[in-house]
Amino acid sequence: MNQKVRMRNCLASCLSVCLLATAVTPAGAAAATETAKVVATPVAQGDSTSPHNVQVSLEQALIKAKEAFPVPDGFTNFQSSLNGDGDQTAWSLSWRPEKKSGYFEVSVDANRGEILSMNIWQERVEPERANPFPSLSLDNARDKAWRLVKQLNPTKCDDLELQIDGLSGSMMRTEMEKRYHFVWQRTQKGIPFPANTISVEMDANTGDLLNYFVNWANRDVPSSQGVISLDQARQIYEKEGMLELQYFTPRTPDGKKAKEPQLVYRLNHPSNGRIDAFTGQPVKPEMVGFRGGMGSGGDLVMSKKEAANLTPQENKEIELTGKLLPKEKALQAVTKWFDIPQGATLLNARLSRFEDDEFAWSFDWQPANKDDKQRRLIPFTTARVNAQTGDLIEFYSYKSNETSNDAGDLPREEAQKIAEAFLQKIQPDRFSKIRINSSEQILPDVASSKHVPQHSFTYRRYVGDVPYPENFIEVSVDSKTKKVTSYQVRWNDSTSFASPDGALGPSAAVDAFLKSRPLTLTYVYGDTVTGKKTPIKLVYLAKEEQNGFFYEMIDARSGQPLQFDGKPAELPQKGFHFTDIDDNPLAKEIHQLGQLKAFREFGDALHPGEPVSAVSLLRSMVLTRSDFYREDKPTDGEIIDRARSLGWLTETIQPGDTVNRELLAKWMVRMLKLEPAARLQSIYQLPQEDAASLPDQSKGYVALAWGLGLLPGGENALAIDQPVTRLEAATALVRALKVK
Repeated sequence: MNQKVRMRNCLASCLSVCLLATAVTPAGAAAATETAKVVATPVAQGDSTSPHNVQVSLEQALIKAKEAFPVPDGFTNFQSSLNGDGDQTAWSLSWRPEKKSGYFEVSVDANRGEILSMNIWQERVEPERANPFPSLSLDNARDKAWRLVKQLNPTKCDDLELQIDGLSGSMMRTEMEKRYHFVWQRTQKGIPFPANTISVEMDANTGDLLNYFVNWANRDVPSSQGVISLDQARQIYEKEGMLELQYFTPRTPDGKKAKEPQLVYRLNHPSNGRIDAFTGQPVKPEMVGFRGGMGSGGDLVMSKKEAANLTPQENKEIELTGKLLPKEKALQAVTKWFDIPQGATLLNARLSRFEDDEFAWSFDWQPANKDDKQRRLIPFTTARVNAQTGDLIEFYSYKSNETSNDAGDLPREEAQKIAEAFLQKIQPDRFSKIRINSSEQILPDVASSKHVPQHSFTYRRYVGDVPYPENFIEVSVDSKTKKVTSYQVRWNDSTSFASPDGALGPSAAVDAFLKSRPLTLTYVYGDTVTGKKTPIKLVYLAKEEQNGFFYEMIDARSGQPLQFDGKPAELPQKGFHFTDIDDNPLAKEIHQLGQLKAFREFGDALHPGEPVSAVSLLRSMVLTRSDFYREDKPTDGEIIDRARSLGWLTETIQPGDTVNRELLAKWMVRMLKLEPAARLQSIYQLPQEDAASLPDQSKGYVALAWGLGLLPGGENALAIDQPVTRLEAATALVRALKVK
């Protein structure tokens, strides 16, 4: 037996003290428990949800379900219900264990006998450190999922096209519970129907099925005969102005705004870019949603600065709040412009952070009268005031039972005059910088009718002739009282705007936008009408690429697709590969680390022989954490702070410092939570000639790391001062992540 193997065996008893198995309950378990509740459906004579009016009995549904998916052992508590949603009636079958948490649910079409869905969750004990590298390959998982889809959908499988393919070869993260996710999309004679899909989700280690779901309209779709050509659709896309040149303020993943707006072309049209494939007209919605009331931020509780030690951030908060408007002054900013409804009483007043470093006072009034009839006559009212500037930000007054019976006879044109007269008073300096939003969809009957409860208008800020939609003012006018009943403003003081000179023209912008999202003939659902089946329409729209690649704006000069943080949108990778380590036995796992952006300082080259820097190794370690996800690249300082907070880093280092083997051993052992074992330094024996020269405080770390195969070097010398290469660091991290 070689010395390293003997060393590992000797470590076993020590490691067993440090490696504990704990019961893991998914964060969504509570929600899942609620989902599994069976709600009885009322049965009426002639109702499609009556057991007597369906083609498949409960017994037949049970046989179908159990043939497809065996019920887990111990799941003996069974319930059923019959549910209908208009287009479809289904048996919902639910099994639960008597003592443990968990559920197993299957839904069966009550007329066609097809399996519509299956969901399972079982309480189980998992080791604290599970292997993050899936045991089941993506190819094998896909084959298994496809066999199930074909078995359960023999008449549909010829019309399916794979749309979401597992995780594109990426490394599994703990919070994803090591699942592969596959989605097949319906196509009809080559035309996609994105809303009709069959999805399968399975455990990436065991191959156990976790979820199965069919979303399918079992009816014919419109023929494509007589549709306009793709060329015609492209011309209409440009002519109708589907893309708008505008200024856009990017936001970082933590929600903070960038300092300067970007000039972009953005999809902005009431049709959302859909063109009727037969008429060539933009498909405008037949319904629009109602604007909701204004929310407010979480309460800010402020305390006096006493003898307690306060952090710089706490001191900054106190300094900021000390300069804010008192509540009484904020209330005056509301009543200066609006009357509080008679009979309403102030329910609460809250001072809370509004945006970035801004604070606002939020107020809520509600009817004081406890009589229900009287309460319905008194509007609920909310308002918000900027606590730094004293500007009124929002006001909203509404009745809980407002209907068309409350409508007056005010024409929309007259309501607009009232709205603009109000804006000239409350926003005299900004009024010349705004224009009414001509692209906002107004229903024809609303636009022409006098008899609606209120007329609403949105005005957007313009810089020259380019709109800046994030700066806007919204106003609603009551058609009966002819008064402004709601008002909202979002405005910042941005003055630095890129010139539109040199921006792409409309035609070139459309070409750039459609380059990665080409116009595609597509089936979509139309607007739902109560009591009728949802219509299926054939349209041209910008296609979403496989694995969900999506964007709705491009850089106005380069035509580069952009994300909402203003950075280039990149096509999902079909698995990442370093180009210079293919002959390494752990190449597959190191490629998967690269998929997480670990060791990616040189793009798709690892530079295996170069010394690894401290921040490169720490960054790669942090990126494997299930609780760490950032769309942007964390700074070196953020990575070092995170490593310290996790207890991995206790040494004083600089980001560019090289990492020697001694430091590698310490960081790997701390990451594995084996530091208590490492401190038992007197129990370890190392065979290397230079082991006697190890510092006492490092001996346990080095012994553990060497015994677990995490350190480079041979049987004769540890050479703990030797710099660690990038390949050696990646190899150590892979092996550490596989420790059970």
